[in-house]
Amino acid sequence: SLPKFEEVTLHPISKKYLVKLQVGTTLSFLFFAVGIFLGSTFLPTEFHKYLFWAVIVILLLFGWSIFNNVMYVKKSGYALREQDIIFKRGFLF
Repeated sequence: SLPKFEEVTLHPISKKYLVKLQVGTTLSFLFFAVGIFLGSTFLPTEFHKYLFWAVIVILLLFGWSIFNNVMYVKKSGYALREQDIIFKRGFLF
């Protein structure tokens, strides 16, 4: 009989994984920033008001992604037992 998984002490995942997540998130959003810059350069001026809202949405998503990465690493954990492996992730549930 296995002990209940709720009673097991979980080990935190490496903090280096947070660096990996943040670098990936930053590179992804730099791709969108280049797209917005190119849009502001080559699109007619009547579309610039849409680019302003695109920048706002991208910044909000970037902030949420950074927060999500930090909480993901903070709330994730694992435990190795004789007959199974327990892995917990996420912060909403």
